[in-house]
Amino acid sequence: MPTNPAALLILALLFTRPITPGIAADGRTNGLPATPALDYPGGIPSGRVAGNAFAGNRLDLPPGGNGRTRYEKRGKPSADRLKQENAVLLQSIRDQEAALKKSGRINYFLTAGLAIAAGLVVFLSQRHYGRQRVNRLLMTNQTIQHQNEALRATNERLEKSEQHLLQTNATKDKFFSIISHDLKGPLNSLTGFLQILDIQVDAFSPEELKAFAKDTNKSVKNLLDLLDNLLLWSRSQTGTIEYAPQPLNLSEIVAGNLNLMHVAAQKKDIRLQADPNGTLPVYADQNMLNLVLRNLISNAIKFTPSGGSVVVGASDQDGYVEVSVRDSGIGMSPSTLEHLFRLDTYHTTSGTNAEKGNGLGLILCKEFVEKNGGILRVESTEGQGTTFRFTVPVAGA
Repeated sequence: MPTNPAALLILALLFTRPITPGIAADGRTNGLPATPALDYPGGIPSGRVAGNAFAGNRLDLPPGGNGRTRYEKRGKPSADRLKQENAVLLQSIRDQEAALKKSGRINYFLTAGLAIAAGLVVFLSQRHYGRQRVNRLLMTNQTIQHQNEALRATNERLEKSEQHLLQTNATKDKFFSIISHDLKGPLNSLTGFLQILDIQVDAFSPEELKAFAKDTNKSVKNLLDLLDNLLLWSRSQTGTIEYAPQPLNLSEIVAGNLNLMHVAAQKKDIRLQADPNGTLPVYADQNMLNLVLRNLISNAIKFTPSGGSVVVGASDQDGYVEVSVRDSGIGMSPSTLEHLFRLDTYHTTSGTNAEKGNGLGLILCKEFVEKNGGILRVESTEGQGTTFRFTVPVAGA
């Protein structure tokens, strides 16, 4: 038995149709099968309201109401006879309809059909409501997804803002630490020397005055170097420093910076050496590349004892040139390596001749190397020297 409401409605319509014989063009009346669903106790029996043909001029009605009406042809019927036969058929149908009404079966089937139709309407309504609800849920889910994406984007912006704020605060702290430690030291030394000379200039021999002048010159030079780095750093932080990359001859750049550092290396009896393995032109900003090389070579000299060596080399690295500055100096401890290139901590190490440093030069080196599309890294073992390596794009790569 089907349970689908649509199928039930179709069955109800099939089994409750009127029992109406058809009159064919040849005068035959085709019997229709009686509704099997009418075969209930207390009702008329099922059967056929049919006639094989008009058998003649007389109409034979079966006795006992066995459910079949037969017309037997005895000749060609007249118009009056046809009217009489049609009236008999219609009366038979009316009698069966009256019997159905009397037994309550028509009401039963109408009620059942209406119930099934109502069930179908409810089913279709619930189905329509269900679809609407699913659509609303899908729209709600889509809205929630959009809100989550917007919230995620907002969180990312907040995280970036927080990182930028932390970086800004670290820059500010680094700036003040440099002013308090590195600027104050050279200025105090310079002020002290000048006060001594002002008060007791006649008490010193020419040799002592020479020594004072030498120390004063060193303090002024350190102060100028620090101020230069501070100015460059401030320009890099504000984005006002000019970036103008161009093809450069690396060998000439290295040779020029080694010549600038020759006097400082000679004072400590340190041998400077260029060992470039390749002569490929590089693509970089000349001022930034010079600053990186000067700072790295200066650091190597600062932390290399007398009699040591500093070697600047270069090698091709798949579209890049890797430049290395290797020294035979005192090296760095793991804790010192950890604090390199960091703005949020103040860490300084004295050179082999008590040279002072603030780490700002290395921070500038890292920023300028990355600005030119390269990477700066360091390898060091305490007591065995240090090697800084950075990459520069090959011109035309």
